[in-house]
Amino acid sequence: MRPPNQTFLELTRSCNFRCQHCFSRAGPPLEHELSKEVFFDIFDQLFELGCFYVNITGGEPLLREDLLDILDYSRQYGEAQVHILLTNGSLWTKEFFEKFVQIYRKQPLQVQISVDGYSYETYSAARGGTQEDFNRVMRTIEWLHQVEVPLSACFTVTKKNINHTLKTARWALEDLDVDIFHIIPLFVSGRAIKNYERLQFSFEEWRALVRDVTILKRDKLWDGIEERVSFGFFTWYELVHALKLEGLEQEMEPIWKLNKKEFMSMYRKVYCEAGITDWCIMSNGDLYPCVPSIGSEFLLGNVKETSLEEIWENSPTLQWFREDAREAARKEPCKSCEHNDVCAGGCRVSALILAGDKTAPDPRCPIVKEYQRKHEG
Repeated sequence: MRPPNQTFLELTRSCNFRCQHCFSRAGPPLEHELSKEVFFDIFDQLFELGCFYVNITGGEPLLREDLLDILDYSRQYGEAQVHILLTNGSLWTKEFFEKFVQIYRKQPLQVQISVDGYSYETYSAARGGTQEDFNRVMRTIEWLHQVEVPLSACFTVTKKNINHTLKTARWALEDLDVDIFHIIPLFVSGRAIKNYERLQFSFEEWRALVRDVTILKRDKLWDGIEERVSFGFFTWYELVHALKLEGLEQEMEPIWKLNKKEFMSMYRKVYCEAGITDWCIMSNGDLYPCVPSIGSEFLLGNVKETSLEEIWENSPTLQWFREDAREAARKEPCKSCEHNDVCAGGCRVSALILAGDKTAPDPRCPIVKEYQRKHEG
């Protein structure tokens, strides 16, 4: 069995922000969060499993007083693992930064900072916080540039900010000089569940954004920096169906480097990564198959009770995701859909939360929505 390619490792659920779109409902810490010694062991186990990417996340990781100890311990694996620290950037002090640089120079790691707006007004509309919080984020980015830490900005698209996605991207690439501007869509999980109706954009708005970014990259409209704009998609239809409706399906491979046959032969049989290439470890030791599934019924076990290898190889829930989660693909409209083989009915978490049935076709899919409108009144 292939090892996990990527692990999201939550060091704490504690966070100084209360973002409306937060996938994990970050805020107060979880009960019984793991000690640094247990996290040391987790890094050892991930290395032994052969996991290549480890996203060190929260909550806000800087709210752990022993974060530097954990980062320092993780440096011992050298180039055998790529570590990415996910942070909101607002809590970095000069003292923390200087100690971080000492650790970074032992073995580099990447940093990703959440940037959901191009000004304090647009940023705070998504994330809250004060003007000083925003200023500290900008200061952190400046500090990281001083030592050439690989730096990306992550932008979560909601109905509130979708219209200034590209303006934020250009500002982040030109003014902040981030290496990558990564765009991900809102997902119905965590705190976003209760805010979903007012934060969710229409598929028409989404496909227009996919169109604009695709044309931007194809026609090199920003003199080359547009190459540093990337998209994260939870489902096949979010990219492929959007491109098809916009008459840009032919750009899937040259622009987005996605070939269906190649993808299915090299990576996984279906687009969903849950428990096939990815998984998540929570700060209390609980494991889930993907970020959107955090807190759902898809609990895999706990690292305090079972080894990571045992969970990865023998978890019944992971076996379901790998072998049996295609039941939705045998139901209409998925059964007759041209994307059936790789989409496999869309996201199981979305189906569970929005339809109350993990085997239902993904209710967010526009093809499913249209089918239900016609056949279910």
